[in-house]
Amino acid sequence: MRIAFPARIALQRKIAWLLLFSFFSLCFIGWLIYFNKRNLEETADSMGHSYAVLDHMAKIRTRFSTWESLSRPPLSDAFHQDIQKSLDRIRVHSVAIPGMPASVDSLETAIRGLGTGADTLLLGRVRGLINGIAQRQQDEITERRSISRQTERKSTLLFISVSLLAFLFIVIILMRLNRDIVLRKRAERQLKENQAWLESILDNTTSLMYIKDTAGRYVMVNRRFEEILNVQGADAVGRTDEDISTPEEAAHYKFLDEQVMRTGKSLEIEEAVPVTGGTVNLLSIKFPLRDANGRLIGIGGIATDITERVQYQQQLIAATREAQAARGMQELFLANMSHEIRTPMNGIQGMTDLLLDTKLSDQQREFAKVIKRSVNNLLVVVNDVLDFSKIKAGKLAIEKIEFRLKDVLENAKAMFAHRIAKKGLDLQLVMDPAIPETLKGDPYRLNQVLVNLIGNAIKFTEQGWIRIEVTAQERTADQVNLLFTVADTGIGIPSASLPTLFDHFSQAGLDVSRRYGGTGLGLAICQQLLHLQGGEITVFSKENEGATFQFRLSYDYNSLSVAAPVAAVLADYSHCLEGKRFLVAEDNEVNQQLVDHVLRKGGGDVQLANNGEEAIGFLKKGGVYDLIIMDLQMPVMDGYAATRCIRQELHLPTPIIAMTATALVGEQLRCFESGMNDYMTKPFEFAELYKRITALLAPYAAAG
Repeated sequence: MRIAFPARIALQRKIAWLLLFSFFSLCFIGWLIYFNKRNLEETADSMGHSYAVLDHMAKIRTRFSTWESLSRPPLSDAFHQDIQKSLDRIRVHSVAIPGMPASVDSLETAIRGLGTGADTLLLGRVRGLINGIAQRQQDEITERRSISRQTERKSTLLFISVSLLAFLFIVIILMRLNRDIVLRKRAERQLKENQAWLESILDNTTSLMYIKDTAGRYVMVNRRFEEILNVQGADAVGRTDEDISTPEEAAHYKFLDEQVMRTGKSLEIEEAVPVTGGTVNLLSIKFPLRDANGRLIGIGGIATDITERVQYQQQLIAATREAQAARGMQELFLANMSHEIRTPMNGIQGMTDLLLDTKLSDQQREFAKVIKRSVNNLLVVVNDVLDFSKIKAGKLAIEKIEFRLKDVLENAKAMFAHRIAKKGLDLQLVMDPAIPETLKGDPYRLNQVLVNLIGNAIKFTEQGWIRIEVTAQERTADQVNLLFTVADTGIGIPSASLPTLFDHFSQAGLDVSRRYGGTGLGLAICQQLLHLQGGEITVFSKENEGATFQFRLSYDYNSLSVAAPVAAVLADYSHCLEGKRFLVAEDNEVNQQLVDHVLRKGGGDVQLANNGEEAIGFLKKGGVYDLIIMDLQMPVMDGYAATRCIRQELHLPTPIIAMTATALVGEQLRCFESGMNDYMTKPFEFAELYKRITALLAPYAAAG
């Protein structure tokens, strides 16, 4: 690994303090010398003045002594002038001494008084003034000498103190510097060891690492960098991408570097780097490098080899596509199987219903009912498998429409009325009066769960009762939480089977499966349908003591809205289609006969077409029909193409009901998008078909 850093010189803080202290110490010593010199000069000057005053005073005293030795003759002008000169000189030298000018003035006045006569008192006063002035000058000299000696002692003491403090401070600083030097050497040794470890780590890591300065020159690269880019560290450090890469790559790297420096944020990119023998996929992270002051000093980079991950992702994508294709094939297979099973089942069930409407012996009617029940059981199995497939594919939609819970419960009760009466059971329905009349949710999926649970309860109960109870647990201004309970007095469920009861293809035991039948999907589908609606289901049961299933669901409601009641099952359909003309596009001969018999039984007139093209032909020839029943899977022209032709080319508003044995996810929506008005799956109940037709023809009847 190669590293290059620019050298920087920095002044240590302790050295700076030492230099600063030395500077101020020198300044202080210089000031002290200057102060002492000035003090000596001032003392010498002051003493010089004092000696001069004493000298002149001695001259005056000598004059007076000479004058007195001559028996005090009259003072001459020369005497006075000589005395006056001495006094003037005394004034000059004693001007700075407090009180001296006044004493000199008094002496001058007294000497002038002697000129009038030799007054003994006045002469004594002159002598006193002369002696006083001389004594004051002598005292001034003594005081000056004392002050000078004190100042000299203080200066000497201060100099010695400052020198000791300076010496002590310097010793402390030097000791600290010595400690810092020891610590620095120790840190340098540790740094060398750490750098050796770091270089070892960087050189042996599988990630590519580098550092650039702000000019784009490489400051550090590790061994992986050298291996991938096939360059030596000595050739990379101090150089730019333009020196070691192609112009296109260098321009790309420069653009990325400028983006990092401009934004000051890290940048993560995936790139493929061509190397000898192939391509290496790198996940590269570029990030800004800043000093302690936040100033940008370079760019760092870490790149991880993700070639294996990219290959794994590609394999995973391929596997996912294969799985999706397999799921699509599975869905298509189930849809085709549903179509192939439902088509003959439609004929069997429909013809059985038609047979039951004819005059039959009791034995024949019983045989026909057995066929009917067998078809219904087979249809339940097919529906369970298809619902399970839709849920697993995540393509089962939950609706949000307004409905009346009472209607859902009553219809579920009516659906099982025959089976309940046949087994002699008591079906109890209890509904909490606190439940709002109109709810908003998916009544069809609720009905599916209830039908499954009630059907199981009837299947496994030979005597006793079945109780359906709905209570309101929590209620707010716009939402209510309901608890549904379906309990029975049947055979119960063994404790060992309870943990796996809601698993796919799971039943309470092999003997139960053999005795009562079923796929084991019903409860699993119920659980998943409830989960899709935000609910949950639980079971409480003991063997031979019945079972209780409970589930919770929350529904929105609006106290002001009223849902339309569920249409009642049409009991008498002998004349419900009287005077109506129907066009039926169906390629299966049995289903043609069935639909033809059902519509004619209701009083309708039927025109059969073997495919969509033939149906279009009847319409183009001027045929007028009140309603069209359109199969989806037909040769020549299927139901989708025929419907688009009717809506887009012929512009006919005739209601169209899609009737299909296929159950592809999203097929109902596709039918509506193509222009159909309703959707029914085969096999169908006659009453349900009559109800759908009546609902579609009602607006036209009202308009007429």
